[in-house]
Formats: sequence, structure tokens, C-alpha cells
Amino acid sequence: VRPPFLDSRVGALAASLPPSLRTTEQEQGKVLLKRLLLKHGFPTSFVYRKKQGFGLPINHWFLAGGKARSLLETLLVQHHREMAEYLNMSEVRTLLARHSLTTDESARLWLIMTFGLWLAGHKTADNRRA
Repeated sequence: VRPPFLDSRVGALAASLPPSLRTTEQEQGKVLLKRLLLKHGFPTSFVYRKKQGFGLPINHWFLAGGKARSLLETLLVQHHREMAEYLNMSEVRTLLARHSLTTDESARLWLIMTFGLWLAGHKTADNRRA
């Protein structure tokens, strides 16, 4: 997570640094930060590793009591007719029932949820135009 680097004061400080502390021929960015990390004992392999993403706990969000599960269940009730035009609703219910810590259906459930949200917004926009 990178919120500290979004702070405008951090950006202003970084902009005020001489260019030699912002980038060098060997280092592409965050030179001062990297030097500080090395000075305080962080391993070189950590300081110079490539960027890597981080996983979201989507699996847990769709477990019983999770917010994503509640949202999807609400969509399935409120927009059942619209969603049924495009999806096999019994299969959707089966995926939701099957999802657990040992059976991960979160990727499919996420797609279904985002589709349901889009569809709900799209139908609402159509109703406003009518």
C-alpha cells in the first residue's frame, strides 16, 4: 500500500530535493528512500526488487457475512429479472453456495457481482431517460 507517497507534503519535499537524490544513472527513482533503507539494514534484494502487486482478500469477502457476499445477494434479489436475462441464476446460486475457504469461487462471483452492479446502474440510467 502506498498512501504515504500520495501526501502532498511528501511530494513537495521530493520536488525540493536536488536531482541527484531523486534519480541517478544506476537508480531510476526514490534514491533517497533506497539509501535510507540500506543504511538502516534492509537487504539489498528487498530495496532493489521489482515492483510487485498485492492480493486482495476477495475470497474472504464472499464468505458468509462478508460485504461482497451481502452485496451480491442483494443484487440477486433486487435485479433477479435483469440478471436472469444473461446468467443462469441457478448456477450463480450454486457458485455462491459452494464458495468456502476450501472451494474458491471468488473470481467468478466477483465478475457476476460487478456485472450485476453495472447492469443495475445501466437499468437505472435507462429508467431516468424514459
